[in-house]
Amino acid sequence: MTNLFGGAAPFYAKYRAGHGEEAIGCLARAFGPGSGVLDLGCGPVTVAIPLAEAVREVIAVDPDAGMLAEGRRLAAGAPNIRWLSGDSTTLAALPPFDDVVMGRSFHWMDRRAVLAELDLLLPPDGAVALIGPSRDPGEHAWEPVVREVRAEFAVNEFMAANSFQASGEHHDDVLATRRSTGWSRAS
Repeated sequence: MTNLFGGAAPFYAKYRAGHGEEAIGCLARAFGPGSGVLDLGCGPVTVAIPLAEAVREVIAVDPDAGMLAEGRRLAAGAPNIRWLSGDSTTLAALPPFDDVVMGRSFHWMDRRAVLAELDLLLPPDGAVALIGPSRDPGEHAWEPVVREVRAEFAVNEFMAANSFQASGEHHDDVLATRRSTGWSRAS
């Protein structure tokens, strides 16, 4: 397997639940209408498309060409979404952005490295918003099956250092550690 999400885009677009109007509205208010927002790991654009109506621009970035193509198809007529191939290791090569949102993608990344780089790239009033699973106590009944499928198809080869899959550390703890060690803005 060379592409973790190869061929999945139409199914993500059809079956992946959106984040809801309330969540998108909260992001829109937090970012503001003049914001250029990076949707990092945009997937089937469950954030980019509804958010584009409320901000100046969305830069939708994903490493999977199929996800970007599906996003372009679904967002036909949304002039303020830019579709770019890239991932969390190519942040410095992206056009400037004011804020960042990640909807169910942060867990694949080297989260500490991404936060450190975003700290350097974001303007002083820029924000990073994560939309995704809350901290659930315990393991769901289906998780052992997911682990078996991941092992069978060698999905674990795609783990980044400090990803959720590699460390099991919840996003809340990664963020709390980042806050306690200080945010180091570049001058």
